[in-house]
Amino acid sequence: MRMKGRTLNRDMALEIINRLSFFKRFTLPEKEKLVGYHQHFCIFDKGEVITHEGKVESTFFILISGQVSVTRDHGSVHLATLKPEDFFGEISFLTQSARTATVTADEESIAILVDNSLLITLSPEIREKIKDKIIEKLAERLDRMNKMVMGSTVKPRSVTGPVEIRVEETG
Repeated sequence: MRMKGRTLNRDMALEIINRLSFFKRFTLPEKEKLVGYHQHFCIFDKGEVITHEGKVESTFFILISGQVSVTRDHGSVHLATLKPEDFFGEISFLTQSARTATVTADEESIAILVDNSLLITLSPEIREKIKDKIIEKLAERLDRMNKMVMGSTVKPRSVTGPVEIRVEETG
């Protein structure tokens, strides 16, 4: 996957993750261990496509700086705008299937590229904390989607007062 572009140095990576609530449950030694893999902290330029819809990849990203757009159908359908502490690519990572959307940097953005090579080098405690945060965010996303669906359904109107029913005879 993407290791050809710019990556973040260790000190800058630690400074950024120390500011994010995504990593608040991590101890300092756990954060230091994570930023030890600073080559996984990728910098994306404005307009750079990070993931391509339809491409099969086994990585996901945790956005730690900047903003990205999630689109489908060659950009014609805008699905979401993501900000730091959001993640993307998890469906492809978990299911080993093609990407369901394209993600493009709206501005210079920094994301942690998570793949199996990173996960197997991390301690079980760090993996658990990443997993727990992802589950928490997925639950929030599902709750938000449920509310959107419930808000867009047709609700029955209540009837007040007498109801008139007409029956016409056909002859």
